[in-house]
Amino acid sequence: MLHHLDLNYAFPELKRILKPDGVILAVEALDYNPFIKLYRNLTPQMRTEWEKSHILSYKDIAFASKFFKIKEIRHWHLFSILGVFIPFALPLLNAIDSFILRIPLIKMMSWMFTFELHKK
Repeated sequence: MLHHLDLNYAFPELKRILKPDGVILAVEALDYNPFIKLYRNLTPQMRTEWEKSHILSYKDIAFASKFFKIKEIRHWHLFSILGVFIPFALPLLNAIDSFILRIPLIKMMSWMFTFELHKK
């Protein structure tokens, strides 16, 4: 849900209200894949302009690191997106993703990523 917020206000406030040693698990879309960006542009009715223009990137993770310790960044859904069209292949596609999304530049093409924000 972070892509719905102004991170300039959200991160300081989240840090303020999080208990000591607290953790926030973020599940967010990632802003690098050109095909997913095209899909977002072709389906404007599915999201607001604010949401579309605030999909998170590693620049946002760097900003978050001013307030939190960042841990456990994982990437999800590259080939598994095809499971929408070929559902019987989803287990295989997930297995491919679990391997291929460990590769540094390829992981940036994932649809989603998760990360933990730990209060310092």
